[in-house]
Amino acid sequence: MDDRQLKIESLLNAGIEPKAILLPFVNLSLEVALIPTLNSIISMGIISLPGMMAGQILSGTLPMTAIMYQISIMIAICTGVSLTSFTILFFSYKTMISKRKQILWRQEKLNNAVSSQAK
Repeated sequence: MDDRQLKIESLLNAGIEPKAILLPFVNLSLEVALIPTLNSIISMGIISLPGMMAGQILSGTLPMTAIMYQISIMIAICTGVSLTSFTILFFSYKTMISKRKQILWRQEKLNNAVSSQAK
Protein backbone atom coordinates (compact mmCIF):
# COMPACT_ATOMS: atom_id res chain seq x y z
CA MET A 1 0.00 0.00 0.00
CA ASP A 2 2.85 2.39 0.68
CA ASP A 3 3.90 2.45 -2.97
CA ARG A 4 0.34 3.41 -3.98
CA GLN A 5 -0.16 6.05 -1.32
CA LEU A 6 -0.51 8.95 -3.78
CA LYS A 7 -3.13 7.11 -5.81
CA ILE A 8 -5.07 6.18 -2.67
CA GLU A 9 -4.95 9.74 -1.36
CA SER A 10 -6.19 11.01 -4.74
CA LEU A 11 -9.12 8.60 -4.57
CA LEU A 12 -9.90 9.75 -1.03
CA ASN A 13 -9.84 13.39 -2.18
CA ALA A 14 -12.25 12.45 -4.96
CA GLY A 15 -14.74 11.34 -2.31
CA ILE A 16 -14.47 7.57 -2.62
CA GLU A 17 -15.12 5.65 0.60
CA PRO A 18 -11.99 4.23 2.30
CA LYS A 19 -13.60 0.79 2.49
CA ALA A 20 -13.97 0.71 -1.29
CA ILE A 21 -10.34 1.73 -1.73
CA LEU A 22 -8.97 -0.87 0.70
CA LEU A 23 -11.14 -3.77 -0.51
CA PRO A 24 -8.84 -4.82 -3.41
CA PHE A 25 -5.89 -4.94 -0.99
CA VAL A 26 -7.87 -7.12 1.42
CA ASN A 27 -8.93 -9.47 -1.39
CA LEU A 28 -5.36 -9.78 -2.65
CA SER A 29 -4.09 -10.49 0.86
CA LEU A 30 -6.64 -13.27 1.34
CA GLU A 31 -5.71 -14.85 -1.98
CA VAL A 32 -2.00 -14.72 -1.19
CA ALA A 33 -2.58 -16.24 2.26
CA LEU A 34 -4.37 -19.24 0.73
CA ILE A 35 -1.81 -20.03 -2.00
CA PRO A 36 0.46 -22.37 0.06
CA THR A 37 -2.47 -24.35 1.43
CA LEU A 38 -4.10 -24.73 -1.97
CA ASN A 39 -0.76 -25.79 -3.51
CA SER A 40 -0.38 -28.54 -0.91
CA ILE A 41 -3.94 -29.73 -1.62
CA ILE A 42 -3.22 -29.83 -5.35
CA SER A 43 -0.08 -31.92 -4.95
CA MET A 44 -1.57 -34.31 -2.37
CA GLY A 45 -1.62 -37.87 -3.64
CA ILE A 46 -0.01 -37.08 -6.99
CA ILE A 47 3.40 -35.80 -5.95
CA SER A 48 3.43 -36.63 -2.26
CA LEU A 49 1.71 -39.08 0.03
CA PRO A 50 1.00 -37.33 3.33
CA GLY A 51 2.20 -39.17 6.45
CA MET A 52 -1.20 -40.08 7.84
CA MET A 53 -2.43 -41.44 4.54
CA ALA A 54 0.76 -43.45 3.89
CA GLY A 55 0.65 -44.83 7.45
CA GLN A 56 -2.94 -45.98 7.06
CA ILE A 57 -2.22 -47.66 3.72
CA LEU A 58 0.84 -49.44 5.15
CA SER A 59 -1.17 -50.64 8.14
CA GLY A 60 -3.65 -52.38 5.87
CA THR A 61 -6.51 -49.89 5.78
CA LEU A 62 -8.35 -49.64 2.51
CA PRO A 63 -6.81 -46.92 0.33
CA MET A 64 -10.20 -45.23 -0.19
CA THR A 65 -10.64 -44.91 3.58
CA ALA A 66 -7.16 -43.41 3.93
CA ILE A 67 -7.87 -41.01 1.08
CA MET A 68 -11.16 -39.89 2.64
CA TYR A 69 -9.45 -39.22 5.99
CA GLN A 70 -6.70 -37.26 4.27
CA ILE A 71 -9.17 -35.20 2.26
CA SER A 72 -11.11 -34.35 5.42
CA ILE A 73 -7.91 -33.27 7.16
CA MET A 74 -6.87 -31.08 4.22
CA ILE A 75 -10.33 -29.48 4.13
CA ALA A 76 -10.09 -28.78 7.87
CA ILE A 77 -6.64 -27.20 7.43
CA CYS A 78 -7.84 -25.07 4.50
CA THR A 79 -10.89 -23.97 6.49
CA GLY A 80 -8.72 -23.02 9.46
CA VAL A 81 -6.34 -21.00 7.29
CA SER A 82 -9.25 -19.28 5.54
CA LEU A 83 -11.04 -18.35 8.77
CA THR A 84 -7.85 -17.16 10.44
CA SER A 85 -6.81 -15.04 7.46
CA PHE A 86 -10.27 -13.57 7.08
CA THR A 87 -10.56 -12.74 10.78
CA ILE A 88 -7.17 -11.05 10.92
CA LEU A 89 -7.84 -9.08 7.74
CA PHE A 90 -11.32 -8.08 8.92
CA PHE A 91 -10.13 -6.62 12.22
CA SER A 92 -6.92 -5.05 10.90
CA TYR A 93 -8.85 -3.55 7.98
CA LYS A 94 -11.13 -1.72 10.41
CA THR A 95 -8.20 -0.28 12.37
CA MET A 96 -6.85 1.40 9.24
CA ILE A 97 -9.83 3.74 8.94
CA SER A 98 -10.24 6.62 11.39
CA LYS A 99 -13.55 7.97 12.71
CA ARG A 100 -13.30 10.79 10.16
CA LYS A 101 -13.09 8.19 7.34
CA GLN A 102 -9.40 8.69 6.71
CA ILE A 103 -6.87 5.96 6.04
CA LEU A 104 -4.27 5.85 8.79
CA TRP A 105 -0.81 5.27 7.40
CA ARG A 106 1.86 3.48 9.39
CA GLN A 107 3.58 6.63 10.71
CA GLU A 108 0.27 8.14 11.80
CA LYS A 109 -0.56 4.96 13.73
CA LEU A 110 2.79 5.10 15.50
CA ASN A 111 2.33 8.77 16.37
CA ASN A 112 -1.19 8.11 17.69
CA ALA A 113 0.02 5.16 19.78
CA VAL A 114 2.88 7.18 21.29
CA SER A 115 0.67 10.17 22.08
CA SER A 116 -2.02 7.99 23.67
CA GLN A 117 0.59 6.27 25.87
CA ALA A 118 1.98 9.60 26.99
CA LYS A 119 -1.43 10.76 28.24
